Amino acid sequence: MSTIIELQIGAGDEPGTYTARVLRSAGVGAESAEFRLDVERLIAGLPVIQATVIASALPEHVLGAEDFEIHHIGRQLFDTVFTGSVLTAYRASAAVAKAKSESLQVRLRLTDPRLAALPWESLYDSSADAYLCRKEPFIRQYPRPDTLDVLQVDPPLRVLAMVATPRNLQPIDVKSEQLLLRSSLGSHIADGRIQLEWLNEVTWTNVHDKLLSAPWHVLHFIGHGSYDPSTEEGLLAFVGHDGDAHNISARRLADLLDQAEPTPRLVVINSCMSGAGGRTNLFSGTAAALVHSGINAVAAMQFAISDPAALAFSHGFYTALAYGRRIDEAVVSGRIGILGLGEDTLEWVTPVLCLRGDETRLFDVSGPPAPVEPGTRLDTEPRDVPQAAVERAWSATSDVPGADRMLNAMLTAGYQDLIRLRDARGVHEPPPPPPTVVSPAYPSGKPPPADAPPPPPQPKPSGPPTESEDARRRRIITILLIGVLVAVVVAAVILIALSLGNGERRSLPADLSVAGDSGLASVHVRCEDGQHLHLSATDDVQDGGSSGASATPDGMSGVLMADDPIPSANHLALIGRLGGTTFVVGTALSLACPAAGDLELGVNDGEPAGNTGEFTVSIQDVTGDPGVVPDALTPTTVKVEPKSPWTSTPVVCEAGAIYRVHATGTMSWGNPAETTVDADGVEQGSDDPGSDPSRSLEGLEDEERGMLVGALDAQPPYTPLGVDAQFTCDRAGQLHLGANDLDFDDNDGGFVVTLTRVAAGP
Repeated sequence: MSTIIELQIGAGDEPGTYTARVLRSAGVGAESAEFRLDVERLIAGLPVIQATVIASALPEHVLGAEDFEIHHIGRQLFDTVFTGSVLTAYRASAAVAKAKSESLQVRLRLTDPRLAALPWESLYDSSADAYLCRKEPFIRQYPRPDTLDVLQVDPPLRVLAMVATPRNLQPIDVKSEQLLLRSSLGSHIADGRIQLEWLNEVTWTNVHDKLLSAPWHVLHFIGHGSYDPSTEEGLLAFVGHDGDAHNISARRLADLLDQAEPTPRLVVINSCMSGAGGRTNLFSGTAAALVHSGINAVAAMQFAISDPAALAFSHGFYTALAYGRRIDEAVVSGRIGILGLGEDTLEWVTPVLCLRGDETRLFDVSGPPAPVEPGTRLDTEPRDVPQAAVERAWSATSDVPGADRMLNAMLTAGYQDLIRLRDARGVHEPPPPPPTVVSPAYPSGKPPPADAPPPPPQPKPSGPPTESEDARRRRIITILLIGVLVAVVVAAVILIALSLGNGERRSLPADLSVAGDSGLASVHVRCEDGQHLHLSATDDVQDGGSSGASATPDGMSGVLMADDPIPSANHLALIGRLGGTTFVVGTALSLACPAAGDLELGVNDGEPAGNTGEFTVSIQDVTGDPGVVPDALTPTTVKVEPKSPWTSTPVVCEAGAIYRVHATGTMSWGNPAETTVDADGVEQGSDDPGSDPSRSLEGLEDEERGMLVGALDAQPPYTPLGVDAQFTCDRAGQLHLGANDLDFDDNDGGFVVTLTRVAAGP
């Protein structure tokens, strides 16, 4: 919980004046204060502020006079706005928060676009000697009446990340950016709290397809951003068809994100100026425009940000989210992560949090982490090398003197598998050599008597000094060993590359087995985007539960388990996953790959341990075969429009195939609405369905008006379905859905229908 103080700051009655109003606080009354502020002068100084913040990231940077510009503007903004009764309300709220051991959440509603351009995250309270955003949650508030409730998320929290690299802009090290984010989230990916997936080619079409492929809770964009002062619009640089930058305005991006179901609750933008805005339009900046369009929260950057700061912010930010913290607390955690980089950094001021509405808890991920099955790949980019290849690479150097020291020196962050193997074996830097023992100058260890004759003079070498034969031999051997070691490492890298390309992949056609106690895991078959595969499965598995029942690849007919990966599919059915899309395979499936990636197969069981038996699966590449029609991947969801007689679905039936149908929602008719019914045709508030033969479809005169119905190719015979039913395909054709109503002009509402195949055709 937090104690909240919310201020609305906007233009005053006279030019150059502004008014701060307390909308919420721990005190009482409607406090307000009027003040003067030279906003244009502050805006003109923003380039200096940005340069100062960026310079603070340099390793050799030390605080100078220019660095106090952040301190100066932060103190000026605080002292100007927090005055009189507004300051009293702030102090009272801070005291209440402290007494309750809560944070003080500071919210600013900035109604003047010029004010929104200022770095309010620098607010500095001199009496407390503290920057507000480093101590308390700090929010730029955009009030909306239609905010969403907290989204219940069974871990993992699904993050879609992308790095856009147009060829005509400054290059971005994609692998390093991916490694940075993966490193910051690694522990949470490993324990099942976060699932991170990468989109490699950030084109409009690819982003569109990826958003449609699966539900996403968070979208994380890394790339180039800009602000067009002529149009006063924030821009993000996608990749165009020609490989050059394709600038996407915030409004267009918002429309694109609406294609996701549900729309991501959170967007994180790691690009320059993504948090900046214009002087005449409050919603012109990228972050503000996305929030205005319907995204619950956007974390963006008002200045450029260094890679170390971006990594530190992401780690603190996502760690807090993964443990169920609110979005405002997560941003504070990210700022604290940046502070850990060094005493002199100012980059903590760069992140900006824009929030739509009142709710700061976007997700509830407090449940137990998702189980991670052995062998399941936790992320998709960059790929780890196969363990066998790593073993061979390390073993090849085990007998070379000094190999451990040399490999440790060469193991940079890009060789994560070798590092993990080294750590597992306990192979690190060898212990330092023992101290050199220097022989005494005199054989006896004592100087000779004073009257002893001096030692005979040693002959001086002629010519330049020369190394001994043993030293020369050691030097040559060392050079040879280093050369051998370098050659071995190069060979190991080549071996790893070859293993990645061939040794760990199955060639097609392929026959394999899926154990009954196996969760979804890679079968080492790569499917490229647009490639067509045909999968067929036989044999059976036995349930490890009390029933001990056997199931074919179509699963246990009519048995549904809420904890299964696909709750609407038969328990123990053969299922697959590709590119974030989980789908039913069953006894046969013609698969048009929805995205490039490794095909995963498993059984539909939330707790597969204890199951026995296995499915035998054959996979063929049927790309280009005109006789193979790809099946719809199910479950799939369709919105049935009430004002149209029929709504087409992606399902193209084979004779004998069976689909489970589950419908939610209501439809009504009349103007104004006279009657509202569910998918069974049952009127809301009544237990009695009502039929109307005069308005019913052919053959459905005795069925309820408004009931959900299905038909192949929208032709008779029509099949009554309702809320829960099965549709059996009696012939080949495309499944259409509609309502049992011939008079649909004044209909409203609609049904949301989930279709899941439970049996393939013969």
